[in-house]
Amino acid sequence: MSLVHPLALLALFVLLGLHLLFLLGPLRHSTGLPGAWRGIVDPALRPHLAALSGPSARARTALPIAIAALLVVAVARPVIDRGHDTDFAALTGRVLILDLSADAGIDSERIAVERLIALSPDIPTALVAVTRRAYQVVPLTTDGTQIRRYLAVLSPDIVPDPGQELFRGLIEADRILVGAGIAVGQSILISGAAAPTDGIASKSAGPARLVLPLATPQGWADFAQAHGAQLLSPDDMPGSVDRLRRSARTLLRAEAPDQVFELAPFLIACAAALWLLFFRRGAEA
Repeated sequence: MSLVHPLALLALFVLLGLHLLFLLGPLRHSTGLPGAWRGIVDPALRPHLAALSGPSARARTALPIAIAALLVVAVARPVIDRGHDTDFAALTGRVLILDLSADAGIDSERIAVERLIALSPDIPTALVAVTRRAYQVVPLTTDGTQIRRYLAVLSPDIVPDPGQELFRGLIEADRILVGAGIAVGQSILISGAAAPTDGIASKSAGPARLVLPLATPQGWADFAQAHGAQLLSPDDMPGSVDRLRRSARTLLRAEAPDQVFELAPFLIACAAALWLLFFRRGAEA
């Protein structure tokens, strides 16, 4: 089972806070007597009569909180996969852009690429090298051996036009992903150098952009913002893979609803039944 909108579950903490507020607030002194009984029963006898007449004020708050909790979980859209594995090779694509400027640190960039490939060998990956120009080194493929073969020979020494116009790599990555018709695309710019300060910005054509600085993060946040990208830390590389997979599953659920079993309608039905029970108890009180 998985959730389409997992962040919606944060509302459960709000409900928990409200429940605690009811339990610790003025209602803790309530006798729980229904209707006009409070006005005609001696105050000293109210707690004893309340214990005999029905649920306390604390208990009466539990039902609305339970109803709200069911609705929150329904909004999060829990689904059960019907046993079909997601074909990530047919839905996703990723372009890894390597900075081949003189001080970029190609060795650390190779390690980052190796790790990303190891984390997601089933996701088609392309390699792009960028200096003053962007070069497609490896087209989209799931053949890790081919990617590693070309990765091993990449070096600033082999490029004819040195430089660091990294925005060209992002544009080339968009061209590759859009041209291949990738439904869920991602490009990751990997650099061990300082952030460029050319001030040139490029607009994304749709695929998600990530920037992975390996040396110093200084200046890279501004670069990422200027190019519509998110800053990625080396420790969050598994997270980038998870987000790509999650986006692919979300798209699959939207386009092929028969692949999953939705639990939200049943949660809403349970909430409606509890709501009717709540009003029935209120009427009896």
